[in-house]
Amino acid sequence: MRGRELTEEAITALVKALADLDEEVRKAAVYALSDLGSPVVAHVLPALEDPLPHVREAAAWVLWQLGPEAADAVPALTVTLADGDAAVRQMAAKALEEIGPMAIEAVPALIQTLDDPDQAVAHAAAWALSGITGEDFGDDADEWSAWWESQR
Repeated sequence: MRGRELTEEAITALVKALADLDEEVRKAAVYALSDLGSPVVAHVLPALEDPLPHVREAAAWVLWQLGPEAADAVPALTVTLADGDAAVRQMAAKALEEIGPMAIEAVPALIQTLDDPDQAVAHAAAWALSGITGEDFGDDADEWSAWWESQR
């Protein structure tokens, strides 16, 4: 039901809920905002810095759902690849993959993420690199680095 139109009052209420003290309220607001498409990206970005990992993961999930519509989130998602929570890092990589070629600036950080101690995160980074570049060097950071250098 993405693209559903809400009144300005409803959008304002959802954005305000992003700062609620209750984690579940913040997470629900992030998910509700995902129905609105690209105009919500700016409102979801602060949730990537929430103190609770489930809220940060939900924010990255929304951006993943938006795909290329979330292109403005690439810098924030790139930073999120270094999050302290593996599930958040993995969802950030998945979101970058869905954004596709417009996330090219995230390639260096994704190459570094191939060395993530969590295999699911490293695997998501490899898929993201392929989705962004159209290349496939698996999880070989050296090959990705050499390719990236050759593109400069």
